[in-house]
Amino acid sequence: MTRKILKIVDGPDKPALRSALAYPEREQVHFILEGDATDASIARIEEMAEGFTFEINGLLTTGVHKGETFLGIYSVETRSGSIALGIGA
Repeated sequence: MTRKILKIVDGPDKPALRSALAYPEREQVHFILEGDATDASIARIEEMAEGFTFEINGLLTTGVHKGETFLGIYSVETRSGSIALGIGA
């Protein structure tokens, strides 16, 4: 099965990601994707060794992909990355 991969062209900073993870019931992050924008609740983040790149899991809560779970790689340094829909959370 081919997963839909979406490119992140802008997104949150590191404190916003951590806050969304700590307070999922009231905090979400905003991602601008190629062709769409969405908010997401974050279920899990894993920081890579260099401290700027994260593996993220969550649920898209707005936009055309609302309700989709995702797994992605995101850089807070470049504010870019990608997410695969239908995986995680």
